[in-house]
Amino acid sequence: MATTTTTFPLFPLLPAEIRLQIWTLSLSHHTRTLAITCDRGIHPNSRRYVRCFRANQPNPAQLSINRESRVEALRQYTPYLRTEHAPHACIYLAPERDTVRMHEAVLGYLGAPEREVLRRLVLDVPDPLHFYSTSMDELGRMARLAEVEVVVAASGGSAPYRLSEWAMEDDPDVLVMFRRALVLIARANLEWEIPVVRVVSDAGKEMGVIRIDRAELELELPHVGGGGGGIGLPGLGEDGVIPEL
Repeated sequence: MATTTTTFPLFPLLPAEIRLQIWTLSLSHHTRTLAITCDRGIHPNSRRYVRCFRANQPNPAQLSINRESRVEALRQYTPYLRTEHAPHACIYLAPERDTVRMHEAVLGYLGAPEREVLRRLVLDVPDPLHFYSTSMDELGRMARLAEVEVVVAASGGSAPYRLSEWAMEDDPDVLVMFRRALVLIARANLEWEIPVVRVVSDAGKEMGVIRIDRAELELELPHVGGGGGGIGLPGLGEDGVIPEL
């Protein structure tokens, strides 16, 4: 009967170039989806801050096996998500192939290093209207974002801050709202790389995919002030509906 082994005691005796190639191959096809959360606190002035970030997976093992493996791992992974309150704690990412998943409320706590490199993002959005009104313009601060998956609550969720019971998984207005926001963000930042946005319910049903080409942004839209943050996303009407532009 064939047996398998998880050890190779002769590995240190291999030529250095072969060992390095093995370390590199052990990392090259390692794609991950990391769920990121954060521990938050409140300053005396009531401003919230992040003590530290946490991931649902450990950092790659190659970073801590030996010096040789660590050197190779650092060619592909970079430390991110440090905070001033936990400067030595970090999460190693390979932004070109890693996907980061987080609650939409965490978006606003990302620092400049993360906003400049993240390519793939999954956002848990209990309330699409709340996301549109408070956090969606944060996407416009992410310079290299290529793909976003927005996971909305199928039945509206139970978040205490819900603005409306309006956005359900079969409601096409969710896509209309997100598309309009992306267009406004792109018009406010002509250098922004517009990501492809896939909207799904937390029950797994795909609601649609939003792709926007720069050529679609030629027609000017009037600015509508309101609760969308720095780029001026349209505010909500009294009935919880986004006004027409």
